[in-house]
Amino acid sequence: MKTIKTTTFIILLLFCLQTRAQSLFPSRVKLNTELKKDTVFYATSNSAIVQANEATNEIALKIDVATLATDDPALNTMLATVENQCLFFKGNFPTSNLSFADTDNETQHDFVGKGFITLNGITKEVDYDGEVYNFNNDDQYAVGITVYPLRIALSFEVDPLLFGLDKIYKPLVKLIEIEVSNGLINRTNLGGSTIFPK
Repeated sequence: MKTIKTTTFIILLLFCLQTRAQSLFPSRVKLNTELKKDTVFYATSNSAIVQANEATNEIALKIDVATLATDDPALNTMLATVENQCLFFKGNFPTSNLSFADTDNETQHDFVGKGFITLNGITKEVDYDGEVYNFNNDDQYAVGITVYPLRIALSFEVDPLLFGLDKIYKPLVKLIEIEVSNGLINRTNLGGSTIFPK
């Protein structure tokens, strides 16, 4: 009986460890746009996922629309009811030129690139800016090899008219700036969870 309990405990422990190893660490993302003349509108999400794929030299960002929070309670209620709607960005990313393994890397790497945004069933090409940098020589989230020891800042703009967002929320007609700062870069070559299309 003791052997069965011990075996069951070990199986449960391994299952929990495997689940933890495959989970993805979130990043904070901020969106802003102008809804009325000279009135800036902000939205944030603490659940965005950033992932780099060394095999394909690509980076991806996924934002679940339902996780966005604003200063407008009515809009928050509407956003919270949106199901299975994500903003997905994928672009070229120079992983082969960056020292992702070196936690003492103090060099900041700036880069620009082309990417594609998919939103509301529509895909469009965009330009994006990024920088990868060391964060105070200490990344508490980089447990093992699940997360790279470097942080990322990533930004691009979305034209809401190209994605039909003005039909969902009428005031959305001006460019939306999307920015991840101090983001966590998840790895994809572990055989675990991924936001990249399979």
